[in-house]
Amino acid sequence: MSWFGCPAPHRPIVWQMLSGYLPPNEARRADTLSRKRSEYWRFVAQYFKTRNDADFSSLYHQIHIDIPRTNPAIPLFQQQKVQEAFERILYIWAYRNPGSGYVQGINDLVTPF
Repeated sequence: MSWFGCPAPHRPIVWQMLSGYLPPNEARRADTLSRKRSEYWRFVAQYFKTRNDADFSSLYHQIHIDIPRTNPAIPLFQQQKVQEAFERILYIWAYRNPGSGYVQGINDLVTPF
């Protein structure tokens, strides 16, 4: 089935399953997706407000200047709403993973999602 790549209609689900975001068990996907979306918005409420604090402003600044460089030839990634979502995702990830932090290029990792 995947000799020539994953068929286009299946790619969104396959990416989510291979990344561990969704379980392979279809019966558990809706509950898992709901739980993860709620968790994400709790993280936004808890952490994203710190982006302008003195301790984290340089982190946010680096993310903010990298986002417009994310695949500039793809119009979707240049939309303000998409760039704001990328900023939230990357900031929260970097905040919660200080050992790795944010380095230039990590912004490209959110594009498949």
